[in-house]
Amino acid sequence: MNRLSMGFEDSLFHPVTARLKDYPSALIHTIMKSVSGTLERGSKYAAVTMLTIATYLRTMRSTQER
Repeated sequence: MNRLSMGFEDSLFHPVTARLKDYPSALIHTIMKSVSGTLERGSKYAAVTMLTIATYLRTMRSTQER
């Protein structure tokens, strides 16, 4: 990010240098889009978003294992 003087969102979603282009998962892309969107509102909002997503994924995983 520092070398290319990119922001958090650009480092994840830039068409050429993005880190997420190597991961074709729509779920990962959606999660990172949500986190980067809430980072604009502040780190507290991003933390709540990440905790909510973690709880959702944990619940989804336990439901699928049953």
